[in-house]
Amino acid sequence: MWHRLRLLILLTSTLAMGCQTLASRSLVSRSPASIATRAPQARSPLLAPKKADQSGNSSDEQQYASKSAVKQAGWRPTATSQPAVTLAAHSQTDDAFALPAPIDSASDSRRTSAASHVQLADVISSVLTTYPMVQAAALQFEIAQGQIVSAEGAFDTKLKGSSENGPLGFYETYRQSVGAIQPLAYGGEIFGGYRVGRGVFQPWYQERQTNAGGEFKAGLSVPLSRNVSIDDRRAGVQKAGLDLSAADPQFRGEVILTVRAASEAYWQWVAAVAQQRIAEQVLALATTRNDGLEEEVRTGAKALPDLKDNRRSILSREAKLIDTQRKVAQSAAKLSIYLRTPDGEPRIAAIEEVPDFPKPDPPDEAWKTSLAQHAIQSRPELRDLDLAVDRIDVELAEAGNDLLPNVNAVFVGSQDIGEPTSSKRNKSPFELEAALLVDVPLQRRKAKGKLTSLEAKRSQLAQKRRLSEDKIRTDISVAFEAVRAAYERVQRTAEARDLSDYMAEVEREKFKAGESDLLKVALREEKAAESAAKAIESLLEYQLGLAHLRAASGIDNGSTIEWSPSTQPDRQSSRGNGVQTNVIRRSDDESFSVSLSRIKRHQ
Repeated sequence: MWHRLRLLILLTSTLAMGCQTLASRSLVSRSPASIATRAPQARSPLLAPKKADQSGNSSDEQQYASKSAVKQAGWRPTATSQPAVTLAAHSQTDDAFALPAPIDSASDSRRTSAASHVQLADVISSVLTTYPMVQAAALQFEIAQGQIVSAEGAFDTKLKGSSENGPLGFYETYRQSVGAIQPLAYGGEIFGGYRVGRGVFQPWYQERQTNAGGEFKAGLSVPLSRNVSIDDRRAGVQKAGLDLSAADPQFRGEVILTVRAASEAYWQWVAAVAQQRIAEQVLALATTRNDGLEEEVRTGAKALPDLKDNRRSILSREAKLIDTQRKVAQSAAKLSIYLRTPDGEPRIAAIEEVPDFPKPDPPDEAWKTSLAQHAIQSRPELRDLDLAVDRIDVELAEAGNDLLPNVNAVFVGSQDIGEPTSSKRNKSPFELEAALLVDVPLQRRKAKGKLTSLEAKRSQLAQKRRLSEDKIRTDISVAFEAVRAAYERVQRTAEARDLSDYMAEVEREKFKAGESDLLKVALREEKAAESAAKAIESLLEYQLGLAHLRAASGIDNGSTIEWSPSTQPDRQSSRGNGVQTNVIRRSDDESFSVSLSRIKRHQ
């Protein structure tokens, strides 16, 4: 009797242990770790099993020892590596910066090839070719060209004509004339014409009468003092030319600001997708655990409050996922302002098109000075100030010209043709007149006051340029320090993420062994998710810092700054809509046509 009872108890306990083991295996098999097994490049670290080596050390411990050794050996990223940020723990590969993978990464429906990813170069190319504000800024060239044509109109040939008749009265007269005046490019003007005078003229207006064939006249006016080197007409053309030159820095300034804003929108979209995938993975852990807990509660291995608490965790993580989905949708909508179709329509980037974060390169301190020098040469604000000084110089030349007396030499020749209208034949010989005309205000206060004002404005511009140079150097320093700090933060947050992943896994193993509770597991997982989110935030901060550094350096096409301690910045000009290498330089003698060539106007 007692023997049969002991046998029944032993069978019952064995059956209970077997059910508990099956439940544990079911939990692991349905976890994201199994998903990671199907897709090794998209592992979830929050439930990835750790394999111990023969010495008893976990793979994470080996990994941290390896990373410490590499760090001590002075590791530097190579230019050919393609790193990317992930929630997964660091391995010996470059998976440390891979984008967190989607939960259903086993299927290829959400992971597309690199060629179909939306890259930053695609966004910048869209900005340069279809963004409305850039197109509007490019139209400034046409506006300035129209102003040049308008200013050159001061040198247009002027045609004059008149018909003056007195059919009634004692003196019956008929006078007709036509002529033209052509201003000269170097001051003065030439003129000529034809006139006919018929009738009976007053004795004091006998010069109005011509021979029967009329009179031809031509003359020349030459400035001898004022208006020799410059006059109102030439000054107007010079100012219009400076306005055309100023269109280039104005256009480039708009492009720089837009490219920076587009870069920020792009990386915020990439980071938002990464945060959503973190939320998906954290939710998947709780959901998978819930399936196992339900089985264990039914077998009596776990208490019902554990299941309820896990359900609470699921609801909390679902709420977090909803919030990240909202941010993804909002960031994609903001990106569509800059990412457009060839027709110029905003395009919402799909979540499948998100690329990996590139591996941050350590900034080289020696580049700070070189970037500042490049910025001084390239920033459009300084070029705009230089052109403002040139405009002041033109106005100073005008004011100096107004101080001079207006002295003009005039030569006029005339010849009547046809039958003489007077018996004296006084209209028939060729006539030549020479005159010297002088006109000058004695006080010349207008010109003197203008000179004083313009000289003060020129000094103002010199001080503004000096301050602008100081601000540019400060902008470079601030942006550089932000990039440097972001790079250091990336390293720290990546390592902190690994430690959090390791501790979360340890806590899960303890929970399965009955040595921990669900609250501790949830807290560890929350810490792991928080660490992963901070790792992504640091990568976002690094890319935003680079965008600000490019803008501060005056790079207007989104070229990538590559840190290379063994080389100096490339000083050669490099243009294009794609991603270039090294810092680009814009020579001072480049004309606005370079900027126009980079714009494809939407028809």
